Amino acid sequence: GGLKAGDIVTHVNGEPVVSASNIYKVLENPGAVILTVIRESQVFQLRVEPEDA
Repeated sequence: GGLKAGDIVTHVNGEPVVSASNIYKVLENPGAVILTVIRESQVFQLRVEPEDA
């Protein structure tokens, strides 16, 4: 699983992505996020857990 090169993230936690800063703002919050992704013409959702730095 996880994101791969070429994936297009369209939504984060159900909210449309309008810019990269939009994604970074959501990722600042603790806990998992749900990404809606387009990969090779298929749409699916990924649950992404933050890693400890």
